[in-house]
Amino acid sequence: MSELTKIIGLLSAPDRDLRIAAATVLGAIKAKAARPALLALLDQGGAGEQIAALSALAQLQAKSTLKDIVPHVVHERADVRDAAAGALLAFGQAAVGPIEQARHGAPPDKKRALDHVLAKLGGDDAFGALLSGLAEASPEGKREAALEVRRRIKDAQKQERKTYLSQVLKFIKKKDVRADAETLAAAVKMLGYLEDQKAVAPLLEIVKGEQFDSSVRMESIIALRFALQGQREADDVARALFVLLEGEDATLGQVAMDTLANLLLPKTLHARLVDLANTAGYARGRFAIAKLQESDDKAAKTALLKIVADGHPKAAEAAAAALAGEDSILVPLCTALSQVEHAERAVWLTQILLPQVDKLKAPQKKKVLDAALAAAEAGTPGYESLLKAARAIDEEKVAAGLRALADKLRKRKKSDKAAAILSLLERSEHSTVEDKFKLGLLELKKSRLDITPTSRARDASLKIFGEILDEGGDLYALLKKERSLELEHKFYLGFHFIEMGFAVGEELLEEVVKKGGRKKIARAAKNKLRLELED
Repeated sequence: MSELTKIIGLLSAPDRDLRIAAATVLGAIKAKAARPALLALLDQGGAGEQIAALSALAQLQAKSTLKDIVPHVVHERADVRDAAAGALLAFGQAAVGPIEQARHGAPPDKKRALDHVLAKLGGDDAFGALLSGLAEASPEGKREAALEVRRRIKDAQKQERKTYLSQVLKFIKKKDVRADAETLAAAVKMLGYLEDQKAVAPLLEIVKGEQFDSSVRMESIIALRFALQGQREADDVARALFVLLEGEDATLGQVAMDTLANLLLPKTLHARLVDLANTAGYARGRFAIAKLQESDDKAAKTALLKIVADGHPKAAEAAAAALAGEDSILVPLCTALSQVEHAERAVWLTQILLPQVDKLKAPQKKKVLDAALAAAEAGTPGYESLLKAARAIDEEKVAAGLRALADKLRKRKKSDKAAAILSLLERSEHSTVEDKFKLGLLELKKSRLDITPTSRARDASLKIFGEILDEGGDLYALLKKERSLELEHKFYLGFHFIEMGFAVGEELLEEVVKKGGRKKIARAAKNKLRLELED
C-alpha cells in the first residue's frame, strides 16, 4: 500500500482531527486520486471536515467537482458557506458556467449567494452571468448584486471597467430589461457605480423618459452623481433635472435637487429660479436662492434683488441675506430703494446697503437721499428704513433736507406732516434748538390748553419746551419772535413753567397781563403771578 493510499484512507478514520489533517495534506499535494474520498467527506462530514474538503477540492482544481461544491454556498453554517464561496472563486472563470446553471430555478437565498460569488469572480463571463440573472433575482437580490458589483469595481482594472460598462449599456437597452423596473433600476445602479462619463447620456435618457417608472428615474438621477465624476458644469443634465425640480413628483424633485446641488446652473435658468423661489415650498425656494447666490453672474445677483424687491416675503428675506456684502448690484439696489413701498422690504434692502454705503458713487447717494426725503414726505411705508440708509450716507444732508421739508409743510399748513418730519429730525444728532422749538410750536397748536395737572402731564409741547429749557435754551427769546402765538398760548405756557420754577413762566404771564388789558385772561395771569410770587 502506497503512502498516498494510506493518507486517502485517513479521510474515513474514526478520529475527526485525523480526517481534517488528511484532507489538508491531500489538498496541499494536489492528490487528484483523492477526489472521490474528498467528495464523500464533503457529503458526510461535519462542518470542520467539510471546510477542509472544500479547501482541498479548490486546490485540486477538478472542474467536475464544481457541481458538488455549489450547493454548499447556502449551507446553514456561515464558515462552510464562506469556504464554498472561496473554493468557487479559486476556480476563477471556470466556475461561471456551473454557477449560472445552478441559478436557474434556485430559491432566492441560493441565487443571492451565487450572485455574490459571481460579483466577486469578476471577468466578462461572470459579470455577464450576473447581469443575465438579475431578472430572476428577488428585489433584495437585485440590490445586493448591485452593491456587490460596486465593491468589485473598486479593485477592477481600467480595461475591466470598460468591459463592464459596455455590458451594462447593452443590457439596459434590452426590451425585457426596460419592461422590468426593478431589474432596470439595479442595472442603472451598476452603471452609476462604474463612474464613467459615457454613462451620462443613457442615464439622462432614462431621467427624461416619462415612460419609465419613477423608481428607475430616481436611481438614474442618483447614478448621474457618480457618472459626472465631480464635473460641475453639465448644462444638459442641469436642465433635465430642473424640469423634475419644478414638477409635481415631490420624490423625484427632491432627488433632482440633491443632484443639482453639485452642479453650476446655466444662466438660462435664472428666471426660472426666481419663479421657483417665489412659488415653491421652503426647501426648493431656499435651494433656488442658494443657486443664484452661488453663481458668479451679475444677472443672478440682480435676480436675487428682484426677489427682495417684489418676491414672496419669505423668499425675499432669504434673498436679502444671500446678498449681504454683494457690491455688484449697488446701482439697481439704489433704484429698488427709491421705488420701495413696503416697510419690510425697505428694511431688507437697507440691510443690504448699509455695510456698503462707502462704495456708493455720488449719483447713487443722491438717489437714496432724494428717495428717503420723498418717502418721508409721502409717508410711504418703510421710509424710516430709507432714512436710516440716507443718514448712513450723509446725516448732515438728511437733517438739512428734513428741516427744509418741515418748513415747506408748515407753510402749506400741513401741520401734522410737518410735526412728523420734525420728530424724525429731533432724533438726529444734527437737530438744533430751533428744530425742537418748531416741533414744540406745532404740538402747542394742537393742544387743548387745559391747565389741569393731568392734562399738562400728557402735553407733548410742554415736554419739548421743557427739554429746551433743561438744555439751557432761551425759550422766552424764541417765543417772543413767534408772531403766531395767541395770549391763550402764552398764558398756558406761563402757567405751567412758573409752577416748574422757570423764569420764562413769570415772563410770559407778565406779558399776558401787559397785553391783555382788562381781559379775563389778563386777570387770570395776574392772579397766578400773585399766588406763585407770594409763595
